[in-house]
Amino acid sequence: MTSGEADWAPKGLRSTMGPLRRSVLETGRMTQSAIALLGDAAPGDIKDAGAKATLAYSPSDPWGQVADDGQSRTFIEAGELLSEAFNDGPSYYYKKENKIATIPSGASLDKQIDCELNGNCPQWFGQNGYYLQDTRDWFAVHGGAKGGTCNILFADGSVREFYDKNQDKFLNPGFKIPNNLTDDQYRTIGYRSSDVELPKIEVFSGLFLDGTLSKAANFE
Repeated sequence: MTSGEADWAPKGLRSTMGPLRRSVLETGRMTQSAIALLGDAAPGDIKDAGAKATLAYSPSDPWGQVADDGQSRTFIEAGELLSEAFNDGPSYYYKKENKIATIPSGASLDKQIDCELNGNCPQWFGQNGYYLQDTRDWFAVHGGAKGGTCNILFADGSVREFYDKNQDKFLNPGFKIPNNLTDDQYRTIGYRSSDVELPKIEVFSGLFLDGTLSKAANFE
């Protein structure tokens, strides 16, 4: 894959519209109280989430001179596991390989646009041409070893707590996950059931915020 092709991939820079702006929030289709911005982060993937260097300072470092106690500080050692930074975006449950897969390049979004505009998306719309946000980079870090909760910040400034119903530590926005898989398969998926832990009335997990979509029509 060339760098140009990578840019056009679903997670590439050219597939974005830039930062989320207040004008989009205020004129969009969704209430700001349902637009999630930040959440408690999940552990990073083992293959690429290790710290490349030790993060530390000493009094001899220019950035360490702000410390008034003359002490050295080490925050993260090289090799320590870091957390995820971003969720992976529009995805679907790929039944053939039992995994949550990112939206394919060039995928048609006609069905998604129609159902979001008309409010008639099927109950399980992370499959068959419909897509949901992959939320597995949020994690239920609060509340003990089993189950727990995740705090999520929304565009209206509110922070709300969401509960992990099935003790897998992830919050499922609506992917239909089979109930007869092996432990190894569930570990690959992350979500261990179809329990909806991010209800669509509280958390928007679709694709289209832009209010101008509602004006699309055929007048001629």
